[in-house]
Amino acid sequence: FINVLQPNKKGIKWARNTNHLISWNDNLKGKVNINLVKCQANGDIVKPWTLYTKENTNSGTNVGLPNVDIISLAIDAQGNYWVGTAVSLAKFDGKKWTSFTTPYLPDNIVTSLAEDNSGNIWAGTPQGLAKFNGTSWITFTTPVLPDNYVSSLAVDNSGNIWVGTYKGLAKFDGTNWTTYTYGSTNVPIFVNDITALAVDPSGNIWVGSTYGLAKFDGKKWTSFTTPVLPGNTVYSIAVDDSGNIWVGTGS
Repeated sequence: FINVLQPNKKGIKWARNTNHLISWNDNLKGKVNINLVKCQANGDIVKPWTLYTKENTNSGTNVGLPNVDIISLAIDAQGNYWVGTAVSLAKFDGKKWTSFTTPYLPDNIVTSLAEDNSGNIWAGTPQGLAKFNGTSWITFTTPVLPDNYVSSLAVDNSGNIWVGTYKGLAKFDGTNWTTYTYGSTNVPIFVNDITALAVDPSGNIWVGSTYGLAKFDGKKWTSFTTPVLPGNTVYSIAVDDSGNIWVGTGS
């Protein structure tokens, strides 16, 4: 069961399921002695995979992947891999693993990850939001957030941080916070119970929730539900290279 898929700039894809962290390289061909492979129907190995587990990433004093229950993934501009698990946040530079837990994080369960335009890493947890500048950590909780359970993160074209929570949406411009909750004067549609966020090339914010999909262009909100969507519980949103919006739902 694959929950997160994340490509890097070298053509290597990273995926996580409920038991492992996996990477594979589309550029490599032929038979390679590795843990997991993807095969064609005729049995030829065409895309080598590398399997990362808690056991095979531990080496001497280097503690590896802290947990196989992986919830979120991100790759920063330096090529580091950030892995949110049920027990901590892990950073992998290709050789060494580093783990971060409380008190650096508000909670050890890392539900979402993003890198902003300045290279800061943002980590969402059930107890608040954390920002890491490479040296120090800052945490954000209510009342600047509508709710402490951060379900999703996105960075728009202007560098604003968008934070999805179970009780609404928040935007941070680097100085000020703006909240968007259903029933308030700036949100005429339901955007609570947020499950997913994405930003398209035009700068529109796409918000998935348990009540459908919403688009925010900075001024106007537009709602999309069934029958336009196959189901109203939105689990994931992605934007392809052509600007098309892809929406995963529960049905």
